[in-house]
Amino acid sequence: MLLVEAPEYALRNALVPETDWVISPEVRYAIPDTRKKVQAPPKSG
Repeated sequence: MLLVEAPEYALRNALVPETDWVISPEVRYAIPDTRKKVQAPPKSG
């Protein structure tokens, strides 16, 4: 994967149409936070 920040028309014109490159807009996915949470501070004793 290669992320290139450029106007779409300029990027499409820079690549030769016969290449195997796929150009698509950036997509963000929400990833759940699976880390354990601390419910209460430990008791000293």
